Amino acid sequence: MDTLNKELILKVADEIEAMPHGKYGRKLEVIEPGFNMSQWRREGACGTICCIGGHVSPSGWYQGVAEAFNITEDDAHDLCFPSFRQYYDITPARAARVLRHLAHTGKVDWSVASEPA
Repeated sequence: MDTLNKELILKVADEIEAMPHGKYGRKLEVIEPGFNMSQWRREGACGTICCIGGHVSPSGWYQGVAEAFNITEDDAHDLCFPSFRQYYDITPARAARVLRHLAHTGKVDWSVASEPA
């Protein structure tokens, strides 16, 4: 694996952290556009909801994240599909914390999302 694209990872962390936590209704209609890990990309009259994958890659697939961030597909999968928490509960600040950890350590670790800022 070549050099990690730290600049892009940190840029995405900053952008996501500045977004509201996107909300959608029972029929998946967009109520408040923003960041939400449970939707890769959902268009609505009032804006878009997207997760890390949807924010980085037009397809929303983790393979596009791997290519953009220059990380392995396994790491990109772990970044886009955390295994231990409800995706909806991942706030923009928590996702940004994980992205910054990735930029500084080269490791995807969702446990840092629970640590105090």
